[in-house]
Amino acid sequence: MKKNKANDEISTIGLHPISDVDIKRLSDLKRIGIFGGTFNPIHNAHMLAAECARAALRLSCVVFMPVGVPPVKKMVETAAHRLAMTKAACASNADFHVSDYETSNDQISYSYNTCLAFTHQFPDADITFICGADAFMKIAKWRNYEELLSLVNFCIVTRPGIMEGALDDFTTRIEKKYGKKISKVRIPALEISSADIRSRIAVGEKVRYLMPDEAVLYAINNGLYMRKLQEPRAKARLKKDLSQNRYEHSLAVAEEAVRLARIYGVDEDLAYEAGLLHDCAKGMSPDGLPPDEAGYNIEFTEYEKSKPATIHAPLGAVRARTVYGVRDAQVLNAIRYHTIGRENMSMLEKIVFVADYIEPGRYEDESIRSARLAADTDIDAAAELKKRRNRFEHS
Repeated sequence: MKKNKANDEISTIGLHPISDVDIKRLSDLKRIGIFGGTFNPIHNAHMLAAECARAALRLSCVVFMPVGVPPVKKMVETAAHRLAMTKAACASNADFHVSDYETSNDQISYSYNTCLAFTHQFPDADITFICGADAFMKIAKWRNYEELLSLVNFCIVTRPGIMEGALDDFTTRIEKKYGKKISKVRIPALEISSADIRSRIAVGEKVRYLMPDEAVLYAINNGLYMRKLQEPRAKARLKKDLSQNRYEHSLAVAEEAVRLARIYGVDEDLAYEAGLLHDCAKGMSPDGLPPDEAGYNIEFTEYEKSKPATIHAPLGAVRARTVYGVRDAQVLNAIRYHTIGRENMSMLEKIVFVADYIEPGRYEDESIRSARLAADTDIDAAAELKKRRNRFEHS
């Protein structure tokens, strides 16, 4: 009953209620830290700052609060992805909790509103807002900043030598004016920034040890921060990695996939990407793309394990993500299953599967001739012909 009453009070002041998950996790805690940020993406300096603040102030829990709609910054990734990535990063630390309070609505996120809601919901808790020194020095630009300074305690995380004199003078004035203790916690200097990480991912550089492993895996698996396929660069890379015949085959499959996509009402750009890159790992072995470096645990089917000629498909899906910056799951699945197919294939998967079989450069035999005749009117029949060929050749 207490939580419902508190949420009713929160609603009466124009704020949305706190989730049951947050209430269950935080209700009995006496010292709560709220660590707000875009976490775009979350990285190891964030994790270190939260842990240092928790230890220094003996906080019961640090609540990571990903911003939903920021007042100023334009987000590169959605609130849902940033929330899930932050949860993945914090999952193994019992002293960390990730709240969806700011990401669960489409209102602009203001720290004052969040802290006001949490002080209403947890009136017996001592709540501390955690932020960086650079952000705190600009607090006069925050919405309702004076009310916020009176509402909660502040913990400023700073690195050695960063604005120390100016920060000390500023916090002293704030403490005197608002009667709130402002703690300063120094953390080791880590030259890590979200902007740098985004840039690294965009060009295919590895970011392991800059971010928690779980967050790296989430970002890569979901294609976050990767640029859309850049065709000239992709073609140049393919031409370098593949034989001339294989490169020409890839171009032909891309064009055939586009033709079929036009017939079956599938996005032609996605069909082109999948067709162009379907063989991007041809001739490579699993050792050539280490899962621990790429951020993936590549899972091969038993059939693929027994037929080395087919493993370039799962390897290609990984390579398309890490090297070529493909982020669309439909494209990656079309690459992943273009050799042997699977049950319940999507239309794009069928198109690339068939295009690989019937592109004009393939030597025409009875099966391929029949598949070419069927492809424009019955893609399933054409796909079945390729599956029969696979069963015969690999039996």
